[in-house]
Amino acid sequence: MATRMPAGAATTTTLRAALPSLGRVLIRFRRDVRGQAPLIGAGLFALLAEVALRLLEPWPLKFVLDRVIQPDPDTAATGIGWADALDPMTLLIASAVGIVALTAVRAGASYASTVTFALAGNRILTDLRARLYRHLQRLDLGYHDASRGGDLITRLTGDIGRLQEVTVTAALPLAGNVITLVGMVGVMLWIDLPLTLVALAGFPLFCVTASRMTQRISAVARKQRKIEGDLASTAGESLSAIKVVQSYSLESTMEDTFGAANRKSLKDGVKAKKLAAGLERRTDVLVAIGTGLVLFVGA
Repeated sequence: MATRMPAGAATTTTLRAALPSLGRVLIRFRRDVRGQAPLIGAGLFALLAEVALRLLEPWPLKFVLDRVIQPDPDTAATGIGWADALDPMTLLIASAVGIVALTAVRAGASYASTVTFALAGNRILTDLRARLYRHLQRLDLGYHDASRGGDLITRLTGDIGRLQEVTVTAALPLAGNVITLVGMVGVMLWIDLPLTLVALAGFPLFCVTASRMTQRISAVARKQRKIEGDLASTAGESLSAIKVVQSYSLESTMEDTFGAANRKSLKDGVKAKKLAAGLERRTDVLVAIGTGLVLFVGA
């Protein structure tokens, strides 16, 4: 089976940036996480099954390439007794059925892990939102006088909603990709140690580049989040006091204030997207260089 650059290499960027924050979150909400232990355990089991099946998926194709399409005496033996005993046509049929079966079972495991993790995450964050709302109601008036209502509302609704989305769209794929990447590297080391080391030669440079870029992206994202809170506060305060605003003809003043914050949000949003696109571009170039080295050395 051909050795190639790990497709999940870019996942390490997200992992390096996410691990410290993820650790703090798990420590802070460990009681909530323990309350959903059965669901999380089932999700982890399904996730590991998905990764194992994903690593098995290329092998039927390898058998077909080595024994059916282009037989090679040096690689014709699969090392599996019953597979080596099959004639080429029977092996082709068995491999085709195997690919379909592995993909179907892997898709089922992926569905199970997604649903269980999503259910556990939503339960935890729903309880968190209720506790946060209860806590805000019990804070003294001095805190509320010093805080902007729109920002608090954004944190209570928008931020918790984002966390619920991230648990399904980011955390779960991240965990699966990291485990898959580790498994792929393990298989590659077993198949061809020198070629795997060549494939991973650019990994240190990738880590340095990714670390620098993710720090800049995080700083811009935090700044944009603060501006969005100001936007929500300005809109909420002006609309809740719309009678006063209209009575004193303050529409233009409020529009200018809102517009300035809105333009800042746009500027920082574009900057964050450019930084993310730049990181993706550099990652693609590094992966291409690694792939080229593998092709050159392995030819």
